[in-house]
Amino acid sequence: LVAQTSNKPSSSAKPKLLVVELWGVGDLIMAAPFLREASEKFSVTLLAKPFAEELKSRFWPEVEVIPFTAPWTVFKHKYRLHHWNWSEIFHLIGTLRSRRFDVGLSARWDPRDHLLLKAFGVKRRFGFARAGSRLALNHPVERPPFGTHRYEHWRALGSALNLDVPKRASIPLPQARQGFILVHSGAAQPVRVWPLERFRNLVLHLRAKGFDVRIACDESQRAWWLTTGEHDVATPRTITELAHLTAEAALFIGNDSGPGHLAAFSGVPTFTIFGPQLPELFAPLHPASEWIEGKPCVYRPCSDYCHFSVPHCMWNLSEDEVFGRVDEFLKRHVKFFEDLSSVKSSFNADSVETVRNEFPVPAKPRRILLVNNSADIYGASRMLLRFVKTLDRRRFDPVIVLPEKGLLKDCLEAAGVEVILHPRLSIITRSIFHSWRIGFLLWNYSASVWFLWRLIRRRRIELVQSNTGVILSPAMAARLAGVPHVWHIRDWFQEFRSFWPAFAAYIRKFSRKIVAVSNAVANQFEPRGHATVIHDGFSIEEFCIPRQELRDDFRLRYGLGKDFVVGCVGRIKWVRKGQEILVQATALLKKRGVKIKALIVGAPFPGNEDHLAQLQQLVRDLEIEDQVVFTDEIPDARPAYAAMDLMALTSAQPEPFGGVVMEAMAMGVPVIATNIGGSLDQVVEGKTGLLIPPGNPEALAEAIEKLMRDSELRKQMGIAAVARIETQFTLAEMTVKMEQLFEKVISDKNLRNRTNGKTADVERSISGIRDSKPPQPTDVRAK
Repeated sequence: LVAQTSNKPSSSAKPKLLVVELWGVGDLIMAAPFLREASEKFSVTLLAKPFAEELKSRFWPEVEVIPFTAPWTVFKHKYRLHHWNWSEIFHLIGTLRSRRFDVGLSARWDPRDHLLLKAFGVKRRFGFARAGSRLALNHPVERPPFGTHRYEHWRALGSALNLDVPKRASIPLPQARQGFILVHSGAAQPVRVWPLERFRNLVLHLRAKGFDVRIACDESQRAWWLTTGEHDVATPRTITELAHLTAEAALFIGNDSGPGHLAAFSGVPTFTIFGPQLPELFAPLHPASEWIEGKPCVYRPCSDYCHFSVPHCMWNLSEDEVFGRVDEFLKRHVKFFEDLSSVKSSFNADSVETVRNEFPVPAKPRRILLVNNSADIYGASRMLLRFVKTLDRRRFDPVIVLPEKGLLKDCLEAAGVEVILHPRLSIITRSIFHSWRIGFLLWNYSASVWFLWRLIRRRRIELVQSNTGVILSPAMAARLAGVPHVWHIRDWFQEFRSFWPAFAAYIRKFSRKIVAVSNAVANQFEPRGHATVIHDGFSIEEFCIPRQELRDDFRLRYGLGKDFVVGCVGRIKWVRKGQEILVQATALLKKRGVKIKALIVGAPFPGNEDHLAQLQQLVRDLEIEDQVVFTDEIPDARPAYAAMDLMALTSAQPEPFGGVVMEAMAMGVPVIATNIGGSLDQVVEGKTGLLIPPGNPEALAEAIEKLMRDSELRKQMGIAAVARIETQFTLAEMTVKMEQLFEKVISDKNLRNRTNGKTADVERSISGIRDSKPPQPTDVRAK
């Protein structure tokens, strides 16, 4: 039989191979190269825990998975035999005996695996004998020497089956990619977890060096991370969610656990903090993976059964030791990050056209319908205006629907875009759920769906996009009209926790694609993979203006003089936008003898005028009327940015992806932002600005004073901020990504229509044959 495997047989002639691997994610990842190679010569069935089904599609799609959680693989009470599900075990034995496997194996020297192979009636049973299990194996294999990596056990079995399983250094893995550093603090067993406080300090250490760091953890750790102010913490509940998360990372740092193995096999270099186990036996398979070993212990390796109240191998690893090794690990990848920067900065007009030319130019531009929730000029509206101005009009003909007249309408029409007004768009507001006006929302929903459906049909719209998450009707209208819908989510819904699950289900149900403006916004969706992150983009050319001239002009107009100016731009909303935090910080600085001018640019939303009155009253109460300047709404905020020395984003609740932060950075203004929401994607701590806890005027005052006293640091931050916009958040790249998404969604829809049409033709032909009368036999005698 083994000799027959030297030549690749046809699928129907492949012998049947049963592989038993009943343990964790990391163990299955180490088996992946063997399973891939075995699939070439065998019809492979894998007996493994249920999560193997999720790994199958990603790593070994030709393998059949039979899910089984062996009771001896659970961590607690594994030897209480009377609690085992014996009926399931006997049913599994009966099922697999009927399959008549030609070959079976286990890479563990576990007699229970070998007894299972015997019970399943496998003809040729391979494995590493132990404790008398040679009696269950008719083809025992010599076990690799002690201290050999666990992957070598799979290579030894592959050699016994005449399979060419690659060496560790030769395993084909995806190439390293652009992304962030993912820090995962979880592990299956508590004794493998480095203390969370030290993980938190490691995250701060990396951010201080200018790295973009994201945090993931187990569900049991999430509450702890949230209490530290880390509101954008991923808690993947399935292997698929975890795989989506690791696929976006450039580097991975974590405990000895399944996520690290998954990241490594997905092409991500990993740094592992090892505790009870030995790295030479269980290090991730990526050739660039590194680790630090836990402190010595008389029981180590202890297989996760710690003899002490705390795992000293982990707890005795100091922050300085780990930080030093992590820094060395990062230095070996610095060139990688520099290369990414050069690639991003090369996204110029030529590369835009190269990417666009991947799709042929249609004979007639595809007409798309974009719906926005207001006609004023704020974050989402500004991005819509920028987007349609750079949209490739050879490919797309945009039509915009707005609920009212306003400055956005004038700007869009000046850009040559058709605008249609529909005052009954069903728009969600924060106050609507707390009043009788929800009845009008429901009434407007029906009327708006009808209006948009007719518009889509009459104008032959091929795709509909909702430009914000608060418009309900376009998605349903698109579904009824049979055209794809893309929902662009720019909103933070976690304050509506009771309402969000149902609304998230509505968004997923009626959208072909969901686009999130930041990782914080994408993390609202479970699983995370439902949302594609496309950051808002900005054109530096838009902000190449005579800054000094505008600065002098603006300061003269608003009486700012030569004072140190800290600006805050956005809707005036008490608590939500947090302008009162800047006012309070200004008062605190005054008490310290530090004088600044607080520049508050913006106006309240109609109906929220009391927010402005409350803010002005606070200024009077604190007796700082001469230090706070209100400008009201300004159509073009660039002169205001030019007049600022610092820009503060003081929102107490997460901003999805603050456009004002990006505009200030594009103007070379350092930003102090709260360390929640999209700010974590935008601001690099200590490099382009500072991050502070929300709702903390003391922290804001300290950050202002620090930058106020260090003009050289402010200058360097301004330069780094402009460079970050040029390399990471370009308008050209955002526009092309959206165009590609539109093209794919429309093409997929057209392909389905053609396929359905052909299927319908075939069904009609079959139906016609079935319904027609058969030819009647000829009666020769009658003739």
